[in-house]
Amino acid sequence: VNEQNKIFNNIIYHEIKIKEKDLLQNEEIKRDLAKSAQDIYEKIFNNLIIKAKKLVPNDRLVFAGGCALNSLANMNIFK
Repeated sequence: VNEQNKIFNNIIYHEIKIKEKDLLQNEEIKRDLAKSAQDIYEKIFNNLIIKAKKLVPNDRLVFAGGCALNSLANMNIFK
């Protein structure tokens, strides 16, 4: 997970070379940033699900918290 945190931080802090004011006013940039964050979250989430399934081979899954409400990521559980 540390490597994925580094990737996420690089996307937000180093690769975007736009002034903060412009970033907040540009809807396309906000959508792109949200999409990037969602993609990274889904990759991390899917890896955790795969690891959990290997540790506890059971078809049942219970998780809670704000991340549990991420419907886009949750759809991938059933694929």
